[in-house]
Amino acid sequence: MKIGSDKFLHAGVCFVATIVISIATYWLGQLGSIMCGSLFSLGLGIGKEYGDSKAVGNKFDIWDIVADVVGIGLAVLILVIGWRD
Repeated sequence: MKIGSDKFLHAGVCFVATIVISIATYWLGQLGSIMCGSLFSLGLGIGKEYGDSKAVGNKFDIWDIVADVVGIGLAVLILVIGWRD
């Protein structure tokens, strides 16, 4: 199975967005900040795919959402490990 570079971009952007938003909202506590980062990134990915579905010659791709979730999951794993008390 070949994974296109587009999927790595989706995962990478959601990974970075999750980390950045989680750090920016650290004052909410570990769980709250990770939820903010994760939900923001998921919304970003879904919004991008919605935009793609409305663009001429483009379509909604569920595999892009899967790649987004993989990036979010990796970021959450790193955050949980990094913020252990």
